[in-house]
Amino acid sequence: MRLRWTLPILKHEAYRRFMKTVNNSLAFGNSDVAQFRLRCITIFEKHGYSGLKLAFPTVSERSVSRWRSDFNNSGRKLMSLIPKSTKPHTCRQMEVPAKVFSFIKAIRKQHPNLSKYKVKIFLDEFCREQELVSRSDSWIGKIIKKNAFFFNTRKPVKKHRKSNKAKLRVFRCPKQTEISLGYLQVDGVRVVWEGQSLYFLCAVELKSRQAYVERVSSLSSLKAKLFLERILREISYQVHTIQTDNGSEFAKYFDAALEELSITHKWSLPHSPKVNGYVERFNGVIQTEFIDYHVDLGVIDKPLFDQKLSEWMVWYNTKRPHHSLGLKTPQYRLLQLQQHITKPQPAKCV
Repeated sequence: MRLRWTLPILKHEAYRRFMKTVNNSLAFGNSDVAQFRLRCITIFEKHGYSGLKLAFPTVSERSVSRWRSDFNNSGRKLMSLIPKSTKPHTCRQMEVPAKVFSFIKAIRKQHPNLSKYKVKIFLDEFCREQELVSRSDSWIGKIIKKNAFFFNTRKPVKKHRKSNKAKLRVFRCPKQTEISLGYLQVDGVRVVWEGQSLYFLCAVELKSRQAYVERVSSLSSLKAKLFLERILREISYQVHTIQTDNGSEFAKYFDAALEELSITHKWSLPHSPKVNGYVERFNGVIQTEFIDYHVDLGVIDKPLFDQKLSEWMVWYNTKRPHHSLGLKTPQYRLLQLQQHITKPQPAKCV
């Protein structure tokens, strides 16, 4: 750690001495070895070598004398106790034959992405022809890295999709008091059995809990659009909002269809399934109560599976009790809501 010059840089010697003292103190505080040496010197000066021997048996008298001498000669500066660098003054240099150097550079320039392992194959053949010593792949890698033999400097072209329309985001799951009849959550589900995949599109109306499901061949935006059209043909109320996750099946054709029908499309945040809590809960119900028991039929006999799925959905909406509805059915709840909407309000006395 080194303290930078935070104050205005002045040409006063006192200021420079102050900053140097601060930085020296910080360097000493970060060095455990320097602090140990200072402790040894303090014990040596107070109790002699016999006291130091009892405290630190492994420290020799010669070492502590050398530390004390350096400390006193520097004017008892703490920086003198910090170990000096042990790096040799002259380091070994890698010797590279000129022919080998030129060969590696040429082949990397001709084939920029050729790895060191593949370069070695060609270099071994070259060395046999030139009667030179063969080199290892790690040695070749060092030559490439040290001399920056990276000639493929062109950056790959990345295409960024630009959306002209900003997505209307939902940050939490809507509450019952905040919505009215006609608010749907839609989601796609993939179920795998014996290596075969089954795809489903599910929708739940939040106020009545009425659910809609269809098995599809793939989770595409065109399939989602057709699923939406089927729902709108079956229901008897006006849909004003549809909430989905960020799956690709809810873009393009599906989103365009909602815009054409003047239906608000709301998107949840990425990686936030709890925002679509109603339809996510239904996904778990249909999988544990129906799909898990008929998944083999969905792979072997799809028409029969679709028939049983339709029958189960009729039972789910008209017969199955729901705890969230006070053990009533979604059909019963829907009739209640529609009667409340169409029921005339009493006139107020003026």
